[in-house]
Amino acid sequence: MAGSPERLSAHFTIAEMIESGTARRDPELWRRQCMPAAEVEHALRRLATNTLQPLRDLFGWPVLVNSGYRCTELNRRIGGASRSQHCRGEAADIRLAAGWTIDRAQEGLPLHRVSEDTGRREELLTPNGWLFAVAAALIEQLDVDQVIHEHGDRFGAPAWIHISHGPRRRRKLLAIGNWTGGVYRSCASLAEMADMAEGAGW
Repeated sequence: MAGSPERLSAHFTIAEMIESGTARRDPELWRRQCMPAAEVEHALRRLATNTLQPLRDLFGWPVLVNSGYRCTELNRRIGGASRSQHCRGEAADIRLAAGWTIDRAQEGLPLHRVSEDTGRREELLTPNGWLFAVAAALIEQLDVDQVIHEHGDRFGAPAWIHISHGPRRRRKLLAIGNWTGGVYRSCASLAEMADMAEGAGW
């Protein structure tokens, strides 16, 4: 399995979904990381096909996977949640590759859905902020279980986003970072999250 180029979708492979620098430093851990169960591979394929690939297509730009599948031991070593969806192949931490700008957006990218405001908040979004905003706006269409604005120093500038596709279909929108007090905060909508962040209402 290690280094397998097997494609899960047009632009995502098993190899990038199991990659881990931490696991590679320990041969036994890397061996386990490279042997996901069949049900995990099926979940990774659903995640790539139904959620990640549509995002990649919308942006017309590479979407990079920081962390995809984690075997139980890898998840423990990096301090992941004990019931992390990463361990089931249902989640990935992703970011846009360097170089994407708003003018690269393809026709149909729902930029107008980022905020109900005047556009001021749209201008504050980094590329990863746009990735989060679009995933949040299309949470139903992408069949997202939950999408999380992860870290970064403010709303609209996540270090990466956590996105999952799973059977629970909770459609949860969350954020965590210093600006949330270091705890997960849930909001009903992207506009509500922006309002809370702007008003320091966490």
